[in-house]
Formats: sequence, C-alpha cells, structure tokens
Amino acid sequence: MNARRISFRFAIDADGVLFNFDASWRICAERMLRRDLPVVQPVYDLSSRYALSRAEMAKVWAAWNTAECWRTVQPISSAINVTRMLIDMGHSVTVVTKLPSEKAAEERRWCLDHHGLFEADLVTVKDSKKSALAKLRPHFYADDLLFHCLEAKDVFVPHIVKIESCGFGEVPDGIEKHKELETAIREFFQTAKRQLVS
Repeated sequence: MNARRISFRFAIDADGVLFNFDASWRICAERMLRRDLPVVQPVYDLSSRYALSRAEMAKVWAAWNTAECWRTVQPISSAINVTRMLIDMGHSVTVVTKLPSEKAAEERRWCLDHHGLFEADLVTVKDSKKSALAKLRPHFYADDLLFHCLEAKDVFVPHIVKIESCGFGEVPDGIEKHKELETAIREFFQTAKRQLVS
C-alpha cells in the first residue's frame, strides 16, 4: 500500500513555519524606530531579542497593526509549496496560529489565500493551542515554539516537529527537530511508508 493514498491530518503553525514573521516584524520595527536592530539575544521574546523598551514595542506594534502587516508577512516559499502539495494530494491541512484579534485573523486568512492555501482551514487562538489540537487530532503537527509542541504531546499527537527559529535547544523525546517544514514533511512520509510495508 502506498502512503500517498492515505489521507492524513496535518496541523501547522503559521509564524516561523509558513511565514517569516521575525524578518517582517524586524523590517517594520527598523522603519518605525529609524535604526538597525541587530539580534541582541537569540530568544523568542521580541523585546529581549532586539533590546527594545516597552514604549518602543508599543510603537512598533501600532505601526504593524496600522499597516495590516499580518496580510503581508513574508512567506517561507518551501513551506508554502509543500503545504500546497499536501492539499493537492488530498490531505487535510489546518493552520493553527496564535493571533491577538479577529482583525489579525482576517488578515491571516487573506494571506493564506493570497499564497494559494485556499483549502487550508484556519484556527486561531489567543494563547494555548492544546484544546484546538485535541479537537483536530492531527497525525502531524509542526510549530517553532517548544511550548506548543509540548501541548501537542500532552494531547497525544503522534508526530510532532519543532521547527528551528531562534535555535533548537533541547527537546524531549517524542518531538523531532527540523530546520524547515519541507524536510519534516518528507521524513513524515518516509516514516509512514516504512510503517505500512513493515
């Protein structure tokens, strides 16, 4: 039996996996603050990453939201392409992403459609993704934030991938590490094929 003929459920984070949020946000911040922003600490938190004050963060977020930058965040081409491939192959794809507002969710939906992911479902959360993942019951989940990968592990998602964003660090057993979504998807299908023929 061919693994390609089986319909799998894929859940995929957006920022850091499908889209280069960090690069887009940094461009916005540099334009707003009128200076270069080198990475001070390779951490997830933006204020610590770029050594920005609370007031500077507020200015940048205000500019980001005014310019509707959730619509124009830079795509990661290889990730967009492999996600379109999954849809074309008949698999279920749901983008599970943390966003601050309904307006941001509308912009993210527009962005997905703009990049050809019309048939991908979109689930937005304000904080935890655990409940959404428990309902979706995906066979595969990819996120750049370890916290959400651990949530996926808590609800028994069988194949969990931590995508590199600010460095890998240590991850517990049951979570794979990949630099990009494309290689993670390829390995998932290789594993599925081995299991089917064994």
